[in-house]
Amino acid sequence: MKNILITGASGQLGCEIKDLKSDCKIYFKSKLELDITDFNELKSFIKDKNIFTVVNLAAYTNVDQAENNIDLAYLINLDSVIKLAEICRDRKVILIHISTDYVFDGKRKTPYTETCDCAPLSVYGRSKYGAENAILSIMNRGAIIIRTSWLYSIYGDNFVKKIIELSNAKDQISVINDQIGSPTYAKDLAIFILELIDFIGYEKSQIYHFSNNGEVSWFDFSKEILRLINSETEVIPIKTEAFNQIALRPKYSVLDTSKYEFDFFTKSKPWRVSLQKMIKRYLK
Repeated sequence: MKNILITGASGQLGCEIKDLKSDCKIYFKSKLELDITDFNELKSFIKDKNIFTVVNLAAYTNVDQAENNIDLAYLINLDSVIKLAEICRDRKVILIHISTDYVFDGKRKTPYTETCDCAPLSVYGRSKYGAENAILSIMNRGAIIIRTSWLYSIYGDNFVKKIIELSNAKDQISVINDQIGSPTYAKDLAIFILELIDFIGYEKSQIYHFSNNGEVSWFDFSKEILRLINSETEVIPIKTEAFNQIALRPKYSVLDTSKYEFDFFTKSKPWRVSLQKMIKRYLK
């Protein structure tokens, strides 16, 4: 039986993985239970538990706060990942690491492939891109980086739950209409991660893009959320500049998932279908 370590397991993706069945022995560790910035603790755990694969979900993900907490964002998103990659390399442990669409600048008008040039606009994006480069430099074999986008779930804090909460409190809400991306249901990504654990060996390191199929603005995404919950709350479209966000976001960050689809003989689920499933679960 494979021993798996999942770091940052208290977040929405970790909770979704926990809900799924696996034949592996999985250690779900939150930040309080296993701090990935503590190199010695991390190294000892991986050795003592004879870990076969690490799924690194630990990250500093508050994009705006990262602009004012640069050292902490880089400590969690880059420095600790460097140490983790070194441990995995030395022990020939497979590393699955979650990255982001925010490594791109959003200047394209067509979906980003894994080989597109990266030019992150924010501290968060730069720290995550730095981690990607570090992993590929340290581990030429045994690492999988998954870039995903607009993650949501029945767990944790996310856009879908926020829109539902706002609709219960307000008759009118304003939502950005000039940022385009692909929503990703965390349960769908959790299923893919467990498939990866079963499928991959200690092979050449690479990047995969994973999101649900299709593209949408935050504005139209929120309208679909409200439609599915039969809410009469009105949505007002606004420009990014009017929302007063601290960090810059890519205006277009749709991920091309054709590599994932080809390698795993599958098709990404349409974002509307996955959104409907999530809302049905959430409202139960």
